[in-house]
Amino acid sequence: MLDQETRQRTRSERMPEPLLTLKEAADYLRLTPSALYTQRHRGAKPGALGIRVGRKILYRPSDINRYLDELLAGNQISLHQ
Repeated sequence: MLDQETRQRTRSERMPEPLLTLKEAADYLRLTPSALYTQRHRGAKPGALGIRVGRKILYRPSDINRYLDELLAGNQISLHQ
């Protein structure tokens, strides 16, 4: 029998993360929606991370955060200066 913590964790692992709209993702990245859409059209990140669902383009926050982590790691920026 699973304890309550394990059941809660298992349930949350099955729930998909909420998706951001193009505008929400642009706001999060401090870009204009137009700039993000242009990047998507060109196949450049972070715009290319979007997922088309019907007529909308949606973004997973985890994909955006992973992109930002890779960007920081690639630039080897020290946050502790």
